[in-house]
Amino acid sequence: VVLATLAVPNPRGTLVLYIHYDGQPVTASEWTRCQPFAPCVYGPSGPVALAPGMRLDPEWRVYGRSASDDKGPIVAVLNAVEALKATGSG
Repeated sequence: VVLATLAVPNPRGTLVLYIHYDGQPVTASEWTRCQPFAPCVYGPSGPVALAPGMRLDPEWRVYGRSASDDKGPIVAVLNAVEALKATGSG
């Protein structure tokens, strides 16, 4: 469980968000691209070797256990909080 608070002057209420972020165990032998908890990136022509500063291709995909699940919504909520803070609304 992760609990976070954001102190703001004159709050109008409380917002509670529930998002699960765990990754359950799997049978590693059933994974064909990479080991489940060692993510890898594949493009249309096969594996991609990432390097610092490299441009990311939108056709690439990350494979790994729990590589997506509810991570997108978590990042969306964090970005929304940052946007509210930047506008003085949060």
